Amino acid sequence: MSIGALTAQAARPRGRTAWSGLERAALRRTAARADRLQETSEELLAINATDVGPTRIGAGVDRLTLTDGASRHGTTLREIAQHPDPLFESVTRACPNGLRVERLRVPLA
Repeated sequence: MSIGALTAQAARPRGRTAWSGLERAALRRTAARADRLQETSEELLAINATDVGPTRIGAGVDRLTLTDGASRHGTTLREIAQHPDPLFESVTRACPNGLRVERLRVPLA
């Protein structure tokens, strides 16, 4: 076992594996939120228009008004859910002089 792998094993919180059931469940929930957001985006825009409609005066109206970005947010959530968890990922490369360098992704705080 390489030093990087040993370091990753020591740094990993107890009970954590690279693809734990909790992470998979969180990814499924994120994808479900994305689906729900895209399904209800027209309804959300209509409700927001009735809420904001009477208050067209004021600086905060732009911040309160939803745009059609809900479908883009759903797409972005779906893309996030498809990415693997980068924590404790090990990247190894060999230098021309034969030295092997291993980089490990760990949380800073």
